[in-house]
Amino acid sequence: MNAEEKAKKRHARDAQRAKRADVKRRLQLERPNGFRKDIWEAKKNVFDPNLMRRPILRELESQMREGELVESLASCRLAETEALVVMTNQRLFIAGRGFTLVKAEYAYKDIDNIESIGSSMIIHAGGSHTELYMIGFQGEPMAARLRKRIASAKSGPVEVRDVGFPLPNDRPAEGDVLDLLARLAQLHDAGVLTDAEFDLKKGDLLDRL
Repeated sequence: MNAEEKAKKRHARDAQRAKRADVKRRLQLERPNGFRKDIWEAKKNVFDPNLMRRPILRELESQMREGELVESLASCRLAETEALVVMTNQRLFIAGRGFTLVKAEYAYKDIDNIESIGSSMIIHAGGSHTELYMIGFQGEPMAARLRKRIASAKSGPVEVRDVGFPLPNDRPAEGDVLDLLARLAQLHDAGVLTDAEFDLKKGDLLDRL
């Protein structure tokens, strides 16, 4: 290999590294004020400022499973204890005071019914029920969101939209992954993909680098 060929190869390698670094910067999950974007956005609907102190948000993040995104939050009381109702793309759970302990959790398909009576929201599942006192008139809005989630979970498998990306078992070359990441960002910027779809697919693709 002569000097010119070596220079071309080195230039191509440097260009690839620069492209990889640029894509990773662009697709880095935004963390407003140091927090995950999904948690920060859901926090805006919580009316109890004492319950949503910054340390609590960090503890909540530690409860998230792989690929899990927070869709909605609501402050409540469970048996006279401050708690937080957390609705994610995978489950519903109630985090207790300090948020180091999950008091109860439910797969959406296992929830039989959600009642909203005054300030109370009642979760019926498996022949038992859990009653929550919702703070700040959050009961009915949260109940409505949960009913839609439950109906969707019980209706069958979620349809996966084909946006032209490889399935998880496919193993594209590194250059292909970078091109797909750039295309993914374009689809998200154009509004074709939601934030949740973008974040999940982005994480899958970044794992392949």
